[in-house]
Amino acid sequence: MKNPCAQLIPHWVSFVVVFLALVLPHVLIDGLGATSALRLGVALAGIAWFAWLAWRRAVRYRRLDELHQRIELESLATAFAGSFLVFVAYWLLQLSGVLPPLRGLYFMLVMLTLMNMGTDGAWQRILRRRPR
Repeated sequence: MKNPCAQLIPHWVSFVVVFLALVLPHVLIDGLGATSALRLGVALAGIAWFAWLAWRRAVRYRRLDELHQRIELESLATAFAGSFLVFVAYWLLQLSGVLPPLRGLYFMLVMLTLMNMGTDGAWQRILRRRPR
């Protein structure tokens, strides 16, 4: 089947569009925050660093064999589902007034922890299925 598009749109374009869709309503409602050039530079450097890490991970994933790709996908699925449940629960408890606002650093720590737990779980499931 022939590709109907002259050129495919890269995935990173969709990430930028989703980010802008998240930012635009908040800026229109609350306005821009006050910051300094140094703080903005540090934030942009952090965004660039995390984007580079994500790109490196995607390149590494493409080089993996099928078994390791499956383990990687299971760990990412576990991290996604687990973080969704953890952060929705936190958000609801925060709305009820029980918990304080969540800082972004904890989001990253929970995602990394859940991803490692997913990797361990995937290895356990694969090793359990192996005939003896």
